[in-house]
Amino acid sequence: MKTQLSHRIGMNRLLLLGFCASILSSCYTARVYAPHPQVIPGFTEKGQGQLSVHSVNNSDNNGNAHSNEMTGVSVQAAYAPLKHVGLTLNYTKLKDDDQFRQFEFASGYFGALSEKIILEAYGGFGTGSMRSGNDFSFGVSDEDNDPYTYDYRDVFSYAYGDMDTKRWFIQPSITVKPVKNMAFAFGLKYSRVDFYNLRIEMGEAPTEGYEDHVEDVRDQIARAEIIEKHGAYTMIEPSITLRFGTEQFKGQLQIGFTSTGDKTLRDVIYHSYSSVGLMYSFPRKKKKS
Repeated sequence: MKTQLSHRIGMNRLLLLGFCASILSSCYTARVYAPHPQVIPGFTEKGQGQLSVHSVNNSDNNGNAHSNEMTGVSVQAAYAPLKHVGLTLNYTKLKDDDQFRQFEFASGYFGALSEKIILEAYGGFGTGSMRSGNDFSFGVSDEDNDPYTYDYRDVFSYAYGDMDTKRWFIQPSITVKPVKNMAFAFGLKYSRVDFYNLRIEMGEAPTEGYEDHVEDVRDQIARAEIIEKHGAYTMIEPSITLRFGTEQFKGQLQIGFTSTGDKTLRDVIYHSYSSVGLMYSFPRKKKKS
């Protein structure tokens, strides 16, 4: 009975350590949230539309020497079905040690203060998910489960964590067009983000001797559970956008940042992103005769 109990405890310890090593270790902490490019179409008339694709990079060293980075793609669409009314869609997928998917829909107002200054304000809803983890292996002794002997074998297992998100947001912006076919946009996205449905998947492998790591791992898992059980978090996300090109095709550069007042969440999010993309605008303006 004692041997079986020791064996079971050893298995649980490896699961916890594997989760730490692959997801929530001191050198790499899984992020549960990543900002993504904002849709700021800069509409002026009914019937205008846009399609765009962007390469996205998220990075954050969180004050440590180890930098967490993630890359992906964002696909966006926008259309103005009515005068002063715009609709937007945004799908973003990011992947590295973490994986994020986010889909958003928004509708709102646009209006021109002058030929060169446009105001917009959109409100919307988004859903998404994150996944973090990896396969891992440890050298395990075949002789009495003693990790200090030299008779080792490799034990392969896995640890993954998943969590879903939903958000409600408003996004006011101002677009300035200093010259033809060039624009600067400044956006400020205010979101209420809710994390839910935390799922942890871990493979089993017998071993002992990792007692020093167990307490730290338990703290990390407890933090993930606190984030899930917490009510919706407030996110403030400013962005700066530059567009330039032709009437129909423009390149776009955008950088953005995320800030939240909750310290527990602030330690496990990506704080900035940059994106480079190509935008197609339709329909083409008719030349005046």
